[in-house]
Amino acid sequence: MEMSLIALAAITLVYVLFLLKFLTIKKNHGYRNLPSGSLGLPLIGETLSFLHAHKKEQGAEWIDERVARYGPVFKTSLLGTPVVFIMGIAGNRYRLIKRAMLSFLKPESLQNYVKRMDDLVSASLLTEIKEKDSTIKTVSFMKKLTFNVACDILFGIHDEATKEAFLDDFYILFNALGSFPVKFPGSAYSKGLQARARICDRLLPILRKRREALAAGVMCPTDDVVSCLLSLKDENEEPVSEGMVVDNFTILIIASHDTTAVLLSLMVWKLSNDKQIYSEVLKEQMDILRDREARTEGKLTWVDIQKMKFTWQVFSVTHATHMEKDIFSSPTEFDPSRFDKSAKPLPPYAYIPFGAGLHSCIGNEFARIEALTTIHNLVTKFEWSQVHPDETITRKAMPYPSMGLPIKIRPRVTT
Repeated sequence: MEMSLIALAAITLVYVLFLLKFLTIKKNHGYRNLPSGSLGLPLIGETLSFLHAHKKEQGAEWIDERVARYGPVFKTSLLGTPVVFIMGIAGNRYRLIKRAMLSFLKPESLQNYVKRMDDLVSASLLTEIKEKDSTIKTVSFMKKLTFNVACDILFGIHDEATKEAFLDDFYILFNALGSFPVKFPGSAYSKGLQARARICDRLLPILRKRREALAAGVMCPTDDVVSCLLSLKDENEEPVSEGMVVDNFTILIIASHDTTAVLLSLMVWKLSNDKQIYSEVLKEQMDILRDREARTEGKLTWVDIQKMKFTWQVFSVTHATHMEKDIFSSPTEFDPSRFDKSAKPLPPYAYIPFGAGLHSCIGNEFARIEALTTIHNLVTKFEWSQVHPDETITRKAMPYPSMGLPIKIRPRVTT
């Protein structure tokens, strides 16, 4: 009994200290000129209800409830941090921030990397599927594949041991992203901070060697994103700091790796469950493969990517305007044909899976090429079936197949 009282007193003391810290921050910084909404409980805000809703696949309803109560722009507090949600067309137009790597990521530059990406994807599939009948976990494979592609093409990191070490620490960092931001020994948050420190220590020598190569003229800013970042100047025409390059490297790895892995996993999951859509995707990709084989070099090209129109219509969309019935009829139904040019025209900024206008995601073309290249290699070279046909989607914190989407996969038999 005495120990229980001591434990309760300790927990109460910790909470009071966090509460005082929260109130001090609020007093010093203030929350003036904020939209309507609720910051919830001190420190934890509305985190618990937010996570509970996402766990039950009711994240959209959680947002809708607050939009109905406060309007399309509302405030809340998640993981100890005040947050403003901006919903609808007006918000979509202005809320995303561009980075300074457009010179590398624009379509004209990425055309040169299609063949390299095709080689990487093909080699990864052949390495993973070593037997005639193999079982692989799609989610794990896609995470490793997209990380490898990002390191190789975006960042010019080719050493396998270095990539493996980065990948291990980024997995820890990904798991820490949705954790409670308190530094307790052994907590996911603390492990995430330690992983980020190791990432920084491992990246800094690479940056310094790359900077030397740029100064010597051995490399140029358009070789990869790291070289591009190192070539940037601040408002005083001084090179950007190493810390800023590390921060952007970390953000871009997360953006280019985890999100594309989600997209590809969900595409495989959907193609496994919808035979009609699968047949249409297969037909489109086999037609492209025959055209490839008729050419002398037989390599995937930029022109081939542009032909994959139906396949690119097969991907998951976000909430907000994407689920408005006034814009999309039956928004909860999976219907890739709604994006045909012959379909009903969409209002500007109504459909923004990669942002729009000046604030569009600069990595959208890279993600498109990577996803289409992967699906092309997968459906033209292999056949597969789900191990668990009734597998559902869960959130970790992004939507993933709940069991990692194990599939039985084998080489496609051509006639």
